[in-house]
Amino acid sequence: MAQAQFTGHGWVIKTIGRDIGVRVENESEMRSFWRTNKIDTELDWFGPGAPVISIGRQADIPGCEIGDRVTITVEIQDRPNGKRGIRTIDFQVLARKS
Repeated sequence: MAQAQFTGHGWVIKTIGRDIGVRVENESEMRSFWRTNKIDTELDWFGPGAPVISIGRQADIPGCEIGDRVTITVEIQDRPNGKRGIRTIDFQVLARKS
């Protein structure tokens, strides 16, 4: 059975250390998806502003740069410890930084 999915639209930003993420523009949809699906990961881990989804799949990182406009699609992942998280299932660069 397919898991529920969410697609975030936004801009690639630098997060912590050498990591990058997507500052999600469709924030209200994302917050609703987290609540509805009882996802345990913290939405506001990167501080004030719209939530950020880390770009964690190593194959996605070389294909984008800070400032690119992207979409990232995640699905619910039930974790062994009884918590619910997400995993990336699709990542696309829509426009290169200008």
